[in-house]
Amino acid sequence: MTNKDKFKYSPSQVITISFITVSLVGALLLMLPISNTNGQYLGFVDAFFMSVSATCVTGLGVVHLGNDFTIFGQTVTMLLIQIGGLGYMTMTSILIYLAGKRLSISDSKIFSTSTGSDSQLDVKDFAIKIGIVTLLIEGLGATLLFKDSFDIVSNKYSYQSPIYTILHSLFEAVFHSVSAYCNAGLSLYESCLETHSTNYYLLTILSALIILGGLGYTVLTEIFNWLIGQKKAREPFSLHAKVSLGATFIVILVGGLVQFSLIYIQDISPTIQNAVAGVHPENPIIHNFSTAFVQTIGARTAGFNSIPLSLLGDPSLVLLMVLMFMGGCPGGTAGGIKLTTLVLILSTIVAGIKNHQNVKILNRSVAQASQRNAFVVFVSTLIFITFFTFLIGIFDQSLHLRFIDYLFEVISAFSTVGFSTGITTSLCDKSLITLCFCMIIGRVGPLVFLMAIFAEEKGKEIRYPEENLLIG
Repeated sequence: MTNKDKFKYSPSQVITISFITVSLVGALLLMLPISNTNGQYLGFVDAFFMSVSATCVTGLGVVHLGNDFTIFGQTVTMLLIQIGGLGYMTMTSILIYLAGKRLSISDSKIFSTSTGSDSQLDVKDFAIKIGIVTLLIEGLGATLLFKDSFDIVSNKYSYQSPIYTILHSLFEAVFHSVSAYCNAGLSLYESCLETHSTNYYLLTILSALIILGGLGYTVLTEIFNWLIGQKKAREPFSLHAKVSLGATFIVILVGGLVQFSLIYIQDISPTIQNAVAGVHPENPIIHNFSTAFVQTIGARTAGFNSIPLSLLGDPSLVLLMVLMFMGGCPGGTAGGIKLTTLVLILSTIVAGIKNHQNVKILNRSVAQASQRNAFVVFVSTLIFITFFTFLIGIFDQSLHLRFIDYLFEVISAFSTVGFSTGITTSLCDKSLITLCFCMIIGRVGPLVFLMAIFAEEKGKEIRYPEENLLIG
């Protein structure tokens, strides 16, 4: 797409088209025999689904990455995750600046829209800092994961040479670090993390990467500026950063404790202990506590599961759906409606109940445009999820699945989480394509997607006579 062509499209349209284009290119690469261990072509629907899942950092899969994809296929998947995690325009901006060039005005607008950042910020400074922060976090994550990867690879490929073991271990460590930080939830391990549910070191590192990725680049760059001394100690963080950090802490703490309680209320602790053959927790309480918090952290946007989710009772699944719907923080790799959106909606409701004119959060008034956008995101997400669940229920009614299984799958896809009760591989091609649309819309954001469809009308807005409408 040339600069001349970009002026024909709005920033939201460019972002949407970019994600679809990257997904199509990824699908073509994953279809090739060189990407598949059986040396044959992968079907387009399966390849496209895996490509969209990686590009939209979701984590749902119809093939097993560790067994069905070659190193080439796994590398393509990792690159798609990185591109999707950073965002097309962030990657492009970093490459343009490294080449010694500057972004055009239209590119700067697209970048601001794609990252959810202030249009007045220094794009070059912000893009470079995103690249540095990402490289540092993913590099540290891969370093911390290397030992466990080495142990796993050594046991799996004991017949291989030491050089192969080291290189393969390094690749797996980098892959899982990228996947966790980008909140993709795709794993090379057998059954994701189910066979490693007692490896609390591994779960802790991956959970930390997921949380950092879910905070969003705006918050991470503010933390980075504060650490290097560019932020004053008296007022180090913006309202957005304060709300994002506070809401993230509260949701993880409350969600984890409620999920931990539900394990005992539903009396599924014995089932969880015997969920995976060969895994025998020494301390059931610690194992249940770890399971509860790993699922809570993963449900917010990542999709790494340490137990088969089909074993959980309906109350636990409902809690996971609520967490998936809320998601993480904007301007990063997280999905869902975003925690800041939820906080703003709740604050608006409270202000409405108290008949206050202004919506205030932490002694700051919030602009009406932000309030309007929050409700657009909330309502449109509910409509999209309802519509896609309805479609999949029609396409795969012959499977006779429970409604909660369909709904769980759609919310997981739309919120780019990647959790599943195990029905993904049973769905027909029509349902898989439907889930692809879910992932793409969820990744670019319902507001950006709707803006891409309904082009902004130019000219002055016509104001009509005002009249009250009865509510409630």
